[in-house]
Amino acid sequence: MQLTADYARFLAVWLEAILLGANVVLFVGCFWLLYSKTCDRKRPTIILCVLSLMMALNTAHMVGTLEAAERVFFAHESINGAAASYYDNLMQPLDLFGQSVRGIAIVLGDGLLIYRLWVVWQRKWTGIAAPIFLLAGTAITSYWLVFDDLRISSATTSTGTSSIQATLLAPLTLVFFLATNLLISSMMFLGTMLARSVNKTVISRSSY
Repeated sequence: MQLTADYARFLAVWLEAILLGANVVLFVGCFWLLYSKTCDRKRPTIILCVLSLMMALNTAHMVGTLEAAERVFFAHESINGAAASYYDNLMQPLDLFGQSVRGIAIVLGDGLLIYRLWVVWQRKWTGIAAPIFLLAGTAITSYWLVFDDLRISSATTSTGTSSIQATLLAPLTLVFFLATNLLISSMMFLGTMLARSVNKTVISRSSY
């Protein structure tokens, strides 16, 4: 069976829907644990609000994805290659909406991770300077990408993609995103190991 571009897009929509379902389950579980296992004074209200906002943004992104899929695969199902031509046109309003929502969700999610990293590193700003720089790079390139789509008029290629977008912004956004998450994960692990080492040292000294 040959995998066409239209069929690949259709599978991508289904995969995104499945992943959103998994995220809903994780969100409900995390929200319940954070809300029910703590008292009112110690309840992480800000974290709960950020998690709720991220869930709302992911749901909005999925709604836009399903709306675009309905237009392509059902309203124009008789046209061969309709999905490829539709999704390659980056000036589609739903695509711009999806990029904007995704950018906000990434900034919120990584910002929450940076906050946890700040706590792990005992509220030392030196521990989160590099992740903040990388997160700023992710935010700037993500929304520069959206702005670049908005300003496209007659100076476009046949696929509706500008040269700066195709060759620089999209890969740069991905690099910033991956680097941010890898650095945060590594520094969280390092901070946890250092804290355990300090605790063991204190306990061993107090035993004498």
